[in-house]
Amino acid sequence: MLQAQSDLHGPGFAELVGSPQLASALHKLGVFAPNVMQAEALAPAASGRDVLTVAQTGSGKTLTFVLPILMQDAKQQRQRRRERPRDVFDGVAGPCRQREVVSLVLAPSAILADQHAAIAKELAPANTVFFSTPDSFMADRNAGRISTSNLRIVAIDEVDAVLCGSAFNTSLPPAAVELLAALRAESKPQFLLTTAHLRYVSLSSAVRNVSLWALQLLCVQIFETWVPH
Repeated sequence: MLQAQSDLHGPGFAELVGSPQLASALHKLGVFAPNVMQAEALAPAASGRDVLTVAQTGSGKTLTFVLPILMQDAKQQRQRRRERPRDVFDGVAGPCRQREVVSLVLAPSAILADQHAAIAKELAPANTVFFSTPDSFMADRNAGRISTSNLRIVAIDEVDAVLCGSAFNTSLPPAAVELLAALRAESKPQFLLTTAHLRYVSLSSAVRNVSLWALQLLCVQIFETWVPH
């Protein structure tokens, strides 16, 4: 569990995400160094671990999943070019194939999803990350418009709003169970989750259920710290 703290003089974005290009793009946007929360979240995320980041709104949580997502996306694009040098893969479905989703970002609203997409485009204009809401993602998947057979990394922003449904739920709603099953149906992606509201019982219940889907989060520590008794 990662919580925001004050700024830190330590590794920069280039060292944390292994991408001078992304660090340069951040500099152009006026973002020069990670704060403590970002540094603590980016290190395990960049190494492929599942991460749950807990921090206040406005603390910079978005970068804790956008940067690793863009790293994975760039890696997969390079790999595809090596494997299929004559095929220009841009993540957009042609007339005879589905769009293959390798990197996915889910948000509770279309407005927030569009904001994430805009940030990613500023940092990496050629990215092929799929930004969506849970309902739109499931509709596209069920209609065969997208394929998740090679899904490598999933970010869920405001995971409490995405998974919990109404406040103080004691179990995941059926739609959330269906979503988690779909995300893990054909692959075992890395998960990056963020929230600013872990203190609520509804999120604690969601995190407990997420752990049962093998997201390997440190739920015991979360419960001991946050669940009211």
